[in-house]
Amino acid sequence: MNSTGSDLPKVTAGTNSVAIGAGSNDGGRSNVVSVGSDTQQRQITNVAAGTQGTDAVNLNQLNTLSTTVSQTVQNQQTQINNLGSALQQTDTLARQGVAAATALTMLPQVEPGKTINVAVGVARFAGQSGMAFGASAHLSSSGILKLGIGVAGSNRTFGAGYGYSW
Repeated sequence: MNSTGSDLPKVTAGTNSVAIGAGSNDGGRSNVVSVGSDTQQRQITNVAAGTQGTDAVNLNQLNTLSTTVSQTVQNQQTQINNLGSALQQTDTLARQGVAAATALTMLPQVEPGKTINVAVGVARFAGQSGMAFGASAHLSSSGILKLGIGVAGSNRTFGAGYGYSW
């Protein structure tokens, strides 16, 4: 080492520590290598990429990792947003289905002594409206046929039933 005056290596207060460069100190910490002080920081240049778990990481490695993490987070956020949209659509469809099904249950049966009944039913469930159209008919003194279609949003449901009494 060919240093004089303030360029001389400093004595470190920490055990097993090294302070490199004028004005450098280890701040009293043990088992460290310091190239500056709390008021005078320096860069370490030309550092090779670390290959072992205890090696230092250089900026290129850190930037690569940062880019990878950012892309992964962005991809995850896109998937989360897509899932949220799909859940919202599923929720709307379910509410529409309940509204349409409820409207179908509101269709009255053909009255005793009558042959045919044409009916309309409406319902609302959790912000969704449903409407149903249907008909029921006495096919015989013991049998009734019932048909209906329910509508909610752009969705349709259809039902039919036959009952026989004795």
